[in-house]
Amino acid sequence: MSYKKNILTLIMGNTFAQAIPIGISPLLTRIYTPEDFGVFGVYIAIIAILTSFSNGQYHIAIVLPVSNEKAINLAILSFFITLALTIFLFLFIYIFYDSLISLSNTSDISTVLFFIPISIFLIGIYNIYTYLNTRNKTYKKISTSEIIKALSSSFIQLLLGLINKNLIFLILGNIGGFVISILYFFFNFKNKVKTIKKVNLICVMKKYVEYPKINIFNNLLYNLSQYMIHLFITSIYEIKYVGFYTLVQRVMLIPTSIIGRAISQVFFQHMRDSIKINTAKQKFNETLIMLIFVSSIIFLFLFFYIKDIFIFIFGEDWKDAGNIAKLLIPLFFTQFIRSSINTVTMLYQKQKEQMIINLVMLLILLIIFFCSYFYNIHFNTMLLVYSVIMSIINICIIIYYATLIKEKK
Repeated sequence: MSYKKNILTLIMGNTFAQAIPIGISPLLTRIYTPEDFGVFGVYIAIIAILTSFSNGQYHIAIVLPVSNEKAINLAILSFFITLALTIFLFLFIYIFYDSLISLSNTSDISTVLFFIPISIFLIGIYNIYTYLNTRNKTYKKISTSEIIKALSSSFIQLLLGLINKNLIFLILGNIGGFVISILYFFFNFKNKVKTIKKVNLICVMKKYVEYPKINIFNNLLYNLSQYMIHLFITSIYEIKYVGFYTLVQRVMLIPTSIIGRAISQVFFQHMRDSIKINTAKQKFNETLIMLIFVSSIIFLFLFFYIKDIFIFIFGEDWKDAGNIAKLLIPLFFTQFIRSSINTVTMLYQKQKEQMIINLVMLLILLIIFFCSYFYNIHFNTMLLVYSVIMSIINICIIIYYATLIKEKK
């Protein structure tokens, strides 16, 4: 019962958190242009790719140690790694600023470059606090932080956008949401750190060294496979198409963000416990059936009504986004299920296999993109091919996850 209760707690928090930005999206799409959303989408894509290095991925291991002291040391180690990464990114952007600008097809990218290190730093800290609270099973705090982040981010984007229609406020809203939610975590976290010992940090760094060795490259491959499409669209098609795709992602990933993420957080903790008592297969099957059922209801409805929904809610200027959303429904359907249970590879120490999977996905993605470029394939056709192929791959990966669950005899 506690398993489902914890999932429900996170679902409720994530539901409110996602409802807020989606609720104001009809206003944002009338304040900001598709081109503005396009630049914002490229910015989010760069952030997502770079967060692969955030915390050295040590924050994922926070839930594993029996000792709370080791968990805190992992959190501190994660913080220092993210701080070093942030400083490095600032210096890199400062030194190669002109070269980075020349790589982009739009000059608007120049206005957001220096916000990238700030976002990386804040996301790193936020993830540390999230896993600390996951470890302590204080899921209400996680839910509350998600609501605070969404509310403050949306308020800043809307208010500043009404004052001055500038895409920079989309970025500032995103950053502001993380800052305020981190402050909430900080003032509500009981295990305050009093002393930091270098020897303890080195100890946990060595013990959990497999996480940066495997997960950094693994997550980098995964994030490239998920977000490189933004950069690809920018380089071949008009920036407005990135804006359409960004809005589609924002809407279509609601089920993943609300339900899938909540299930994933609780799934990881409870699967770890289930492995110890030899009930992992039952827990996995229960979760998988629940995901298929929920996903089928959501995406079957969207398949028939998504185009009309986009026009009605976001305005006639965004009708192309509705067409794009329908093409991508198979992908979002399978991605919802896969992303909710992908932590099973860490539980069974199959990070290397997951890395190979992500590498194959990335290579297939590159083939699709290069074919689109050389054969001048229409944007919608490219997306349809992308959606179908990646959906098939996701199904194969889900089947692979199921084969990993082996109960002891």
